[in-house]
Amino acid sequence: MVSYIHKVKNGTDVYFIANSSNSPAEFNATLRGTFRWIDVWNPITGETERVDQNADVVSVDKEKGTTTVRMSLKSIECKMILGEKLPVAE
Repeated sequence: MVSYIHKVKNGTDVYFIANSSNSPAEFNATLRGTFRWIDVWNPITGETERVDQNADVVSVDKEKGTTTVRMSLKSIECKMILGEKLPVAE
């Protein structure tokens, strides 16, 4: 089972995503907003990687204000997604 928590801290969106099952999980994660950058951080190892806007982003829906990215988690694994949103056009 994959679950998440979303917070905003100092203008950065922070998602904590955890897979609590004994099986790996591959899924699309839909984030609130469109982003200037998105990083995926492993809080256990400290490894950080920048999301490739061309390869890892599945879709950006400006009308709904969402960005969907590909994610994979091993069994009993967690990752954090950090992102800076683009300004909202008026």
